Amino acid sequence: MKSLVLPLGPFLSLLSAALALGPDVRDWREVAREETLRIEPDGIRRVGFTLPEAALGRRVVVAFEARSDHPKAAGYNPALALEVNGEVMGLQLGGKPRLLNRPMGWHYGKTRTGLQPGGIEGRLSLISNQGSARWTLAYAPSHEALMASADYAPSDGTDVTRFVIEITDKVNAAGFNYLHVKNEGETVALVCTDLRVLLDSAPAPAGGHDEARLHAIQRRLAEQYLDRPALKRKPSAGREWIHDMDLVDNNYSGSSSFGEIESIEDARPIVKGIRDNGATAIIVSGLHFRYSYTDLWERRILPYMRLLTQAAHEAGLKVIDHYDVPIVFSGGYPFLLQDGRLDWTQRHLRYGTPTFWFCVNNPEFRRHFFDWTRRVQRETGIDGYQIDEVSYAGADFCGCESCRRAFHRETGLELPREPDSPVLFNEASALWQTFKLWRGVALQDFKREFLAEIQRENPAVVLSEYTSTHHHRTGGGGIWPSAFVSYATGTEAMSRVPFDTYHQGFADMRLRTGLADAFDHATWVLWYPLTDSTARFCWALSQATGQAQWHDKGRLPALRDLVTWPHKMRKLDFTTFADVAMVFSEKSKNASQWTGYYHGMESFGWGAALADANVQYHHIQEITVTPELLVRYKVVLLPQMTLIDAENHKALEAYVRQGGKLVVTGETGLLDESARPRADFLLGEMMNVKLDTVLDAPFEVIEPGGRSFRFDKERLLYRYGKRFLAVTPRDPDRSRVAVAFRKDGKDYPGIVESGYGKGRVYSVCGFLGLSNYTGTLEEGQKQFYRTNPAAAALMGRWLRSVLAEDETLVPAGLPPKTLMTSWIRKQGRDEIDVHLVNVQNHERLVDVEIRRREIKFPRIEREISVLLRRHPVASATFHAPDVPEPVPCAVTADERSATITIPAGKMTMYGLLKIKLKDAAP
Repeated sequence: MKSLVLPLGPFLSLLSAALALGPDVRDWREVAREETLRIEPDGIRRVGFTLPEAALGRRVVVAFEARSDHPKAAGYNPALALEVNGEVMGLQLGGKPRLLNRPMGWHYGKTRTGLQPGGIEGRLSLISNQGSARWTLAYAPSHEALMASADYAPSDGTDVTRFVIEITDKVNAAGFNYLHVKNEGETVALVCTDLRVLLDSAPAPAGGHDEARLHAIQRRLAEQYLDRPALKRKPSAGREWIHDMDLVDNNYSGSSSFGEIESIEDARPIVKGIRDNGATAIIVSGLHFRYSYTDLWERRILPYMRLLTQAAHEAGLKVIDHYDVPIVFSGGYPFLLQDGRLDWTQRHLRYGTPTFWFCVNNPEFRRHFFDWTRRVQRETGIDGYQIDEVSYAGADFCGCESCRRAFHRETGLELPREPDSPVLFNEASALWQTFKLWRGVALQDFKREFLAEIQRENPAVVLSEYTSTHHHRTGGGGIWPSAFVSYATGTEAMSRVPFDTYHQGFADMRLRTGLADAFDHATWVLWYPLTDSTARFCWALSQATGQAQWHDKGRLPALRDLVTWPHKMRKLDFTTFADVAMVFSEKSKNASQWTGYYHGMESFGWGAALADANVQYHHIQEITVTPELLVRYKVVLLPQMTLIDAENHKALEAYVRQGGKLVVTGETGLLDESARPRADFLLGEMMNVKLDTVLDAPFEVIEPGGRSFRFDKERLLYRYGKRFLAVTPRDPDRSRVAVAFRKDGKDYPGIVESGYGKGRVYSVCGFLGLSNYTGTLEEGQKQFYRTNPAAAALMGRWLRSVLAEDETLVPAGLPPKTLMTSWIRKQGRDEIDVHLVNVQNHERLVDVEIRRREIKFPRIEREISVLLRRHPVASATFHAPDVPEPVPCAVTADERSATITIPAGKMTMYGLLKIKLKDAAP
């Protein structure tokens, strides 16, 4: 950062302009300044600053002059974007404009007839999930040239080149902060001058909270939320069925009226048809929003559940009741408005207005709901529950009296009631962060109490929950508060073209398998295939990723031969067999709006790349990380794991010191345990690099030998990833640059390999995984993900080189576009199961409308072989649904490895290779 004496004239004019609308900032304390920032198209500049302890409770602004550099006044350009501590900054703060020195809009054109509407500062010009909120700048060579323009000068003389913007809610008092100034225009440079960060000179308001105490409460709540003791679970006796269930709904719609069953004679043929198609469990769909149908509880819902469960149990099937808990629609309003039940509803945090969601933290609602579910359990004998929407109606709920009292009881803190309180929705407020953590813990308490209540009636009953956003920031519910309470977690695989987006599905399922493994519970998936062949592929992908499956009822007949196939791997008995552990961090995911999203997306991108390369990996959860766990793996990967707690830090350091290989990517370790930014990497000593600044794309990725590819904005949907971290080795003798990033003719370290103890640390100074991220797609939608095949190939190729001879299972003779996953028997560790999935008919979707298609699985007319190191093989057989008998496989071995070969012509869509070991694997 420059330390220059700047001319005060323009700056004082800027500050004076702020007086008309905002506070007088002329005597505010300057904590950072930059004379001139010239930012090229799609560029970024970083300004770091540290606030003193006395800043707590005081306002902070950034003041500057900015324009889009152009030879003449030529209009307006929505090009300026600001991030504070990684968070995109919108145009309002607490319902008021952030822009303090002038109105949000203006008119321009002095000589034209009528006033022309101008742009609006702070106008969002991109959808928010792309990570951008743009402010409008004038095209002009200077402020004076703009004001002299007859066509574009503001008609009332307002200086639209000057900005005073409040950032109080984004900064961290008494610590390091950073500001990213971005030019998201595509044609001209942005010039920003006289940039200053200013701190209110007035004393902080009285009545503030002790930050140290708040952070201590946060750490306690965070550990309570992660709930490490929950890893010591009771055996799943009586619940084994859920690990391998083939689940189907009783009806086609959640809005079903339950009218198809009125007697046991109605129920039995329905259940028989389901059983004959191979299903082992029924999930009840219908009258989904149960509190909207309280008048039907006695006369329809309870009799229906009793009859369906009786018929299912006679046929050897299990039953799960699936419904929404708190949401009430119009049919439930009479119940809602009786006997004071309006007090059961969630309330807006600012205004106290009710919504049509009951609050699960309200004691009276809890008792009503638990009493009913215990009665249903007693009278029907159902086997499990899947309860939805046990969450909050939004980030601006719940301010009900029950929640306020419980928050105070658990923490000793009071949530403000004033609608304009600076605490509410202020991400920089420790009190607000504490309240958000408490909300998540409160949901855990509800689910724990619910499970305890129904297990009073049936100790073997199952609670299953699902979410589609395990990898995204938790808004209030999410999968984590459910994982340690439930016995199964699942998801809707939302892509309607799962074969064409198999990378996303594969990465998502592997992430969930890791979560299930941490808690020793089941994981399942609901696919939405549009054709029978796609449904068959979904079954194969479920097998390969260890998922039980909820089948589309209409597609189940086409899958009967698959769901009844006798050679399926029994999922309860096997666990992932992998060399690479990818750590998934709930704390990083929830740390902040954008860095949290990108932890999940970086994980997905690396997972997809490793899937293509058939590098065997497994997700482990941060709460399971110990030195003893890590030493099982040859490589540990931290993908954009911004927040590393003390327990993880200690375990990771011990792992590397003892000889482990650690890969860190992106901004790993750039937040402290309270989710506040750090000026440098937490693992900086291990990584042997220090952070200099952040540079923008485009840049070239240069590998040894001259192989290269261009990394630019076209490779990413999400703008956050179009950058890299410029670093400098601390001790050059400890490091070497394995891959370089070349920008403007200069090479920067891209992947740095450093020695530490007996091990190695590899720092990937960019977002390769994010550039390989894809999400779900719908039929009729256009492909809008900008994937980066060159980055995916590099990630797989490079990580395989890091493994080198340590790679245990190698796809030595695997045909192209054949996926491989490997699993080992838990008891005895004497059998390795290798799943093979044929994706040769996969076509990369282009920017056209997506349509359903029948998938072809050409028979593989060549031998398939894999190499297994350090595990002596006794025998191997290959099994496939379209091959009637097990196929013996040739085993060629020496003292170090064995090659297992499947004969040609034995596999089409899917196959399972069972490798029997001579000795138990370590």
